Amino acid sequence: MAMMMPILAIAGAGMSALSSISAGRQEKAAAKYEARQMEYNAKQQEAAGHQEMIKARREADLLASRALAVAGASGAGTVDPNVLNIVSGIHREGEYNAQMARYNTRSQAESMRAQAGARRLEGKNAAKAGWIDAGSTILSGAATAGDMYFGMTRPNALRGI
Repeated sequence: MAMMMPILAIAGAGMSALSSISAGRQEKAAAKYEARQMEYNAKQQEAAGHQEMIKARREADLLASRALAVAGASGAGTVDPNVLNIVSGIHREGEYNAQMARYNTRSQAESMRAQAGARRLEGKNAAKAGWIDAGSTILSGAATAGDMYFGMTRPNALRGI
């Protein structure tokens, strides 16, 4: 029975090592999945931003059209320099709003992509850590088994040395 102790120590270390490797692989797979989700979200963010750009330009066009209609109905004329300046300002503001929407959504999408890259790196590091932990566990188990084995086989006079 005493001879079984070193074997059980090695077997336990082996099982613990396999568990560490498996945990590292699972963490890597989870990180990879999360990174794909973040990249998908980034694409969705960019698509939403494109729609915001279209909306801002459309609103500016409608407002400019309304300004021209009011100017024409008032008798000021649609080619009056003041009316044209107002309409031009409406278009500039609309384009500014469209470009701000574009910038904001691109910035958010890039942030999501950076997070995805960081999450992938975390997964790779977790997988490496699993292997390192497995190696450490095996070495520790081997040392324990060796101590058990050699502690049993040494003569009593040498056990204290």
